[in-house]
Amino acid sequence: MQAHGTMRMVTLWGTASAACAMGSARQNASRWRILLVPEYREDHVSESEMAGVVAEVVELSEEDLPAIVDLFRDAFRDYPVMRYVLGEGGGEYEGRLKTLIHFFVSARALRNETMLGIRHGGTLVAAATTSNPDGPASPPRLATVREECWAALGADCRDRYERCGAVWSGLGVSAPHLHLNMIGVRRGVQGRGLGRMLLERVHEMGEALPGSAGVTLTTEDPANVAIYERMGYEVVGRAPIAAGIETWSFFRPARRSEIQGVLAFLREAERLKDVTRTAFTSQGRPESVAAHSWRLSLMCLLLADHFPGLDFARLVKICIVHDLGEAIGGDVPAIAQDPDDGKAERERRDLDTIARPLSGRLRREILSLWDEYEAAATPEAVVAKALDKLETILQHNQGANPEDFDYRFNLEYGKRYTTGNAVIEIIREILDTETEARARDAES
Repeated sequence: MQAHGTMRMVTLWGTASAACAMGSARQNASRWRILLVPEYREDHVSESEMAGVVAEVVELSEEDLPAIVDLFRDAFRDYPVMRYVLGEGGGEYEGRLKTLIHFFVSARALRNETMLGIRHGGTLVAAATTSNPDGPASPPRLATVREECWAALGADCRDRYERCGAVWSGLGVSAPHLHLNMIGVRRGVQGRGLGRMLLERVHEMGEALPGSAGVTLTTEDPANVAIYERMGYEVVGRAPIAAGIETWSFFRPARRSEIQGVLAFLREAERLKDVTRTAFTSQGRPESVAAHSWRLSLMCLLLADHFPGLDFARLVKICIVHDLGEAIGGDVPAIAQDPDDGKAERERRDLDTIARPLSGRLRREILSLWDEYEAAATPEAVVAKALDKLETILQHNQGANPEDFDYRFNLEYGKRYTTGNAVIEIIREILDTETEARARDAES
């Protein structure tokens, strides 16, 4: 999805560390005019020449257009979308590739949109171009660009381009955003962190741009998906472009936008402070689900050294999340639970509801932690299950309970989760002894 009519481009981070995208082709292609860029070729810069160099991201201008085009032409030479759009025939590939890249890059320059670069010894070694969601309108002299471009590249090329554009125009986000159009690093200096430096500057731009919800980009390289997700992007769209070519659309929410979502989620999760369980505090007040989750997490902290090899942070995360789904539907007492009553499905559905304000990345993490706990799918989830049962018994033994409280139910409660680990079994033995004592006192 485009913002304010800007042109989308596909972002690639792979062997060539390059990117290209073409967005809403039919609507936007008519807005661009190719600049007359002279033949240009940068000197090769090797990795050894870059060793020890302190790189700096700078803004580029229209004067840098020949160097940008040369860099992207080198990076895009084997990019599948470029090969698809340009086709196998139609003359000398390098020249056609240059024409198509002129089409993309000159649009950024003529609209005065931000182009970034990193130089070494006067040579441009990395570059990125962006689209501002509130950028200036296209100059009137760009009105004939489509006919000029496709007159040079041919009707078949134009048709393939517009087919790509039809796919890209249906993906993405509708809110205003900064779009990363192209990014490239020269082959000889890849692995130096230059691409990451450019991306981080783009992220800063997205944060500073008034009204921007974040940064978008697209890629056709499956290897890039995990890379962008590690950098805070989430997949918001995916579709085939042509045989063997698939595109992913990404969105990285601006910090303010993500924080607003977190605060909205926390307001929903606050309900757990009022959702009560069938347990009572030592002062006779009904215990809340939030209080149970807090002390369960405290147990994990205090017992962590007794579970070497576990991921402590993940264990605590699971404990914090495990009852969040009860914020809407409430707690079902263990004594009243039926394995076939659909409790788990309802809780997960409710959790998904309250997690909707979160970014996709955080929402997926919350749901994944809940699923992990529910399935007892990892060593951390198994321990979380066990400690959850033991904290419940601890509270039952400690609480100022009603006279008809069934202590003996706890002697069998959760036993299948509290065997097979020496530490868990010690805790269980101590608590069962306390339970027996409370039961005898209640029966006497």
